[in-house]
Amino acid sequence: SVAIDARRALANILVAEEKWEEAAVLLQGIRFEQSQRTYTAQEMFGVHVSAMELFLAAGLPEQAAQLQSRAAALFGQVADAGEVSRYRFVQARINDLSLRYIEAAAIYHTVAQSCLKDETRQKEMLERAIRCAVLASAGPQKMRVMSGLHHEKLAAALPCYGLLENMVLKRLVKPAELQQFSEQLESHQRSLRADGMTTLLDHAVREHNVFVLSSLYTNIRFGNLGRMLGVDADAAELLCARMIEEGRMKGRIDQVDGLITFEGAHEVKEVSAAIFLKSQAAAQPPPMHFREVVAARWDGRIVDLCTAVEDAVDLLIERHPTY
Repeated sequence: SVAIDARRALANILVAEEKWEEAAVLLQGIRFEQSQRTYTAQEMFGVHVSAMELFLAAGLPEQAAQLQSRAAALFGQVADAGEVSRYRFVQARINDLSLRYIEAAAIYHTVAQSCLKDETRQKEMLERAIRCAVLASAGPQKMRVMSGLHHEKLAAALPCYGLLENMVLKRLVKPAELQQFSEQLESHQRSLRADGMTTLLDHAVREHNVFVLSSLYTNIRFGNLGRMLGVDADAAELLCARMIEEGRMKGRIDQVDGLITFEGAHEVKEVSAAIFLKSQAAAQPPPMHFREVVAARWDGRIVDLCTAVEDAVDLLIERHPTY
């Protein structure tokens, strides 16, 4: 116990001198199982979390992550809400700095919900959660996390909320909104992807815009899709191919004609065909109920309207690609 107390005292001195890594290494080296004194689960948990915090302060999230298993083993025995919230924040921060944004967003949101009495802290956590949620790869999990954040009343007052709302409501994100949001990111969140040209935010927004367009079009040529996304046709095709391959979007790519058919969009045509067959069979008994007739006619009008809108948009893109 003397050795442990000495390590903790020396670590405090190093922290005062802002020698984060050296202090973290000292705490990391503590072996409670070798001590003659019995330490409570909360005492041991607090030391492990402190070491994780110091590694993060030193810019070493990998080393902090290595200590998670020690803290996690004691987590269930810790009753102090403050210590639990502290650990959750460290977890979120490790995921954030390691670019695992969907995990980071979910945990930041959990921390925000645990500090309802501290509005300033809650807003900070919500802001962190929103930034990470936006940067995460597109998909159902991202939409679930963003939807939860969208319903937070305090979040609506944050500067970063606008882009989140557009994503949740499946609106196209415009370049001006993208630029405004990028100014609020931390330095590691502005890093480039493996291609050395695209930022994580650019990529996340392009994936989102593909999702939005997939709900508007039955199919679209990659040249037109690329112009909407601000990339060339090859890049648009590669983006769609990866999203389909990873199971984050459903569609079929026709490389010969250079277009993609979005699954779900072609169901409009299937509904139209079904309505047509139903109307052909209407002359044969048994007759449809009045409500079924009204519903079928209403469905037919919706299909006609969607088809007309798609044709108009395609014509607009062909004649005025800049729009």
